[in-house]
Amino acid sequence: NVIATSLVGDRRQLFNSTMSLYGKKTDKKGYILLGGFPPSASPYLITVLHSHEKTVSMKDGIRHIENVPNYAPAGANVILNDPEVVENVEITLQKGIKIKGYAEYVDGVPADGVKIIAHPDWWHCNSYIGFWPIDPNGFFVIDQVLPGTYNIQVSIPSGQGSSTSKHLFSKYLPLPEGQLLQVTVPEKSPQSL
Repeated sequence: NVIATSLVGDRRQLFNSTMSLYGKKTDKKGYILLGGFPPSASPYLITVLHSHEKTVSMKDGIRHIENVPNYAPAGANVILNDPEVVENVEITLQKGIKIKGYAEYVDGVPADGVKIIAHPDWWHCNSYIGFWPIDPNGFFVIDQVLPGTYNIQVSIPSGQGSSTSKHLFSKYLPLPEGQLLQVTVPEKSPQSL
């Protein structure tokens, strides 16, 4: 999936309403042609994700799926200021590693019913890479991480199928071998009350 985001202004937005938050797909050889960019002296961020669908639950005969990344996300900033020039950009996806962590609420109880979000520092896209579930004992695994600074967020359900994302901190990953990523969730999920 390829997503193009305008980096003009404070609010990052998709450059073109024909692109969804899930982007457009490359062809079988990995190519894609994007167009319709208004010329700009500010860069556009071209983000690439590769994932597969995973069944996470079955309820009342309905299959609930999540997209799980096969590679770490990658991106490139591109200046598109001349409508007569077609820019060629090559972005290479790489396999990342798994990061183990532990999350608890401020009262020391293992966090349950919330999910972790980890975006690379360069990520300025309105879509999410993935949501990493926290097990009932507070442990989680973030997959497909390349070395770099990550913005760690938490997604807290707020009822009626919606959720709220909160930025917690930035951290260089991976951590030293054997060290868990420690996360304190500022408020409890309604499911855990």
